[in-house]
Amino acid sequence: MNTKRIMAIAALLLILLAGAITMYNTRSQIYENIMASEFRPILGTDKIEFQKNIKQLRQILSEGCELNHTQIEINQLSNQVNAIKFGLVYDMNEAKKELMQLYIKTNQELKQCYGSPRSNNKLNITLKLDLKNNSAKIDLRNQSLINDFVEIKNIGKNSIEPKIIINQNDYSSMNSIKDTIINGNLSDHEKALNIWEFVVAHRYHYANPVKAYYELSPLNALNDWGYHNCGNAARMIIALAQTANMQAREVRLLGHIVSEVYYDDKWHMFDADGEVIYYLDGQVASVDEISDHLYLIDQTESQIYSNEYLKRAYSKKVTVIYPNLRSETHSYKLGLGESILLKSHNDGYYFASENYSMPPKFSNAYFKYQKYILSDQIVELEYPYPFVCGNIVGSDEIYFSRNGWIWYRIPDNDFTDLLNNGGGRPDTKIYLKFKKPGIYKIMTCVQLSSYSIPILEPNSINSINFVDEFSGENASVSVTFGLIDSS
Repeated sequence: MNTKRIMAIAALLLILLAGAITMYNTRSQIYENIMASEFRPILGTDKIEFQKNIKQLRQILSEGCELNHTQIEINQLSNQVNAIKFGLVYDMNEAKKELMQLYIKTNQELKQCYGSPRSNNKLNITLKLDLKNNSAKIDLRNQSLINDFVEIKNIGKNSIEPKIIINQNDYSSMNSIKDTIINGNLSDHEKALNIWEFVVAHRYHYANPVKAYYELSPLNALNDWGYHNCGNAARMIIALAQTANMQAREVRLLGHIVSEVYYDDKWHMFDADGEVIYYLDGQVASVDEISDHLYLIDQTESQIYSNEYLKRAYSKKVTVIYPNLRSETHSYKLGLGESILLKSHNDGYYFASENYSMPPKFSNAYFKYQKYILSDQIVELEYPYPFVCGNIVGSDEIYFSRNGWIWYRIPDNDFTDLLNNGGGRPDTKIYLKFKKPGIYKIMTCVQLSSYSIPILEPNSINSINFVDEFSGENASVSVTFGLIDSS
């Protein structure tokens, strides 16, 4: 095939791609599939996004400790991507992954450079709970103690799906969340207001952890991340309102997305991302009413967006969507002897597909698993949270796969660099193949929201309940709460 023909085919592909991109505003399925594909041509925006993350990392380095080796690696990655003249997104993936790992390594080295501000544990409280003795209370009144971590270990005879519920806060399904925030004889306005306040309190405004053309369910947004943009915040309100048997819809404005809930014979706007609602004649105003009375924006300040930005957004209603958000659950299994250590803070391991900067607030958790493995045995690990690191203690001939059919040998028994990061979707299921028999310790690290982990409330009497609907009457766990001095 001669050069002219190659150029003609390339031009045709770019024209087809440009046509698909024009469908951006309608978010057509064709556009979403093309943009999500690793096998589409690299666009100028892909390189701009990459260089933007390079610039952010250089800015982080300029603010403190000098890490000269990191500067060299940054320059190499920048030159590597700039050298790509024509290629597929697939060709950039390795550079994206290397840059993402560089962000994580830099954040961890800076933590060591500045020193950790966390104090040592002052007190550990361990409870043993089963389905007959499934509740306890811990009194933290008049004490300067805060909950640093909670470790849950399966000490029963079967695999379990444990839920440790603190003070009746159960975030495992939209129904359980609804029951937590909507109780008693509330009016529809009070229900909608409670939903909005809950969403505002359990997330913060930040770049989406995955790109907009990847689906992020409301339950995953709450449990896995705790941060995202306006669209996901709106869908969290819609999902909870629908669970409470209320009509709700998504309204796309000019550069902003909000939710509306229907009650008292009209629509009412609730903006969880902007953390603002507007009142007109004593009622929560609708999008149309705000558009007709832009002075309302000056009367209630958003902590996230400027008044000028919001006035421009409300100048045009782009489209209205009536999503039917599916009911789902969020749970994980613990095998015999397996445990999970959930931290109220993080160790610097996180997933990002667009903005590589470390999010201001998130948590890490560690699944720990020890088992005798047979020769050539394949172990499948699946959790609802995104994998962000992992290692194995045992023989060094172990292989890793994200799909069960393409395998990579794990270097130094650490598969962190083999996990997807820096683009696309995070891994929530992986496969490990062991060539030699023996006892192995497997540790996988996941990212999760700091808002939804079962942490004790300070200065309160805390109720703790254990629930397992998977294994039956033999379910039993030990739960350890690690407390530190906050004074």
